[in-house]
This record gives sequence, structure tokens and C-alpha cells, in this order.
Amino acid sequence: MLMLPLLVAATAATGTAAGAPSPGRYEAQMCVTLNQNAPTCGPMEARVDADGTLTLRVDDIRYVLSFEQGLLVGITLHGGMQIAEFLSSYRWAGGTLLFGDRSRGAQYEVQLAPAGSRPAASTASR
Repeated sequence: MLMLPLLVAATAATGTAAGAPSPGRYEAQMCVTLNQNAPTCGPMEARVDADGTLTLRVDDIRYVLSFEQGLLVGITLHGGMQIAEFLSSYRWAGGTLLFGDRSRGAQYEVQLAPAGSRPAASTASR
């Protein structure tokens, strides 16, 4: 588990992900589908940094998603403690990011909207 932060640090200078939104603050909705269950969705705060890193926050849970050498590198934090990490393929479809965490059987859809607006309900296909 300790190798993933080193990978992120070592490859952080590779630039932004193709199709990623511009740096700034966004409102977001994340939908998570576990196995074959119906998706569960909820609002999140989002920020895209100049290097393309996407940080999603709800309460004291943060998802730090960076895009390195064609893969999404995901780190989940509870407060200051890392609780999960994963690598995934990903796809941007406009302001929607689609990716998965195979080890947990989870598929994610993150819809970004400019700050001050609300993203619409999930309609993107997986």
C-alpha cells in the first residue's frame, strides 16, 4: 500500500488527463454501484488542481484522484488516515468521470458542475 503514494509523487509531472475539466471548484454528485446493486448517489464538493488532480470530499471522507500514465490513481482518506487505494482505467464523458475499483466490485460515476449549480441525476452509461 505504501508504493501508491510514491507512484503518484514520481509521476505527478505527467500533466492533466485528456478530457478533464479546467482547474477550479465544482459541485459534484458521485454514484457508486456495488456488484449488481442499484447505484447509490450523493452530493460532494470537488476541486480540480492545476495538475489535473481531482479531490472529492463529503464530510470527513476525501477521494484524491490523479491521472498517471493512462490510469486513475485513487486514494481514499478518512480525516488524515489513508483507508484505501486503487488503480483503475477511466473515461471522461464531458463533465462526468467513470471509473471502477475492481477489488471492491465498485463502479463510480462522478458528475461535475460549476460551483453554484447542482449536477443532474445519473444518466451516463457505464
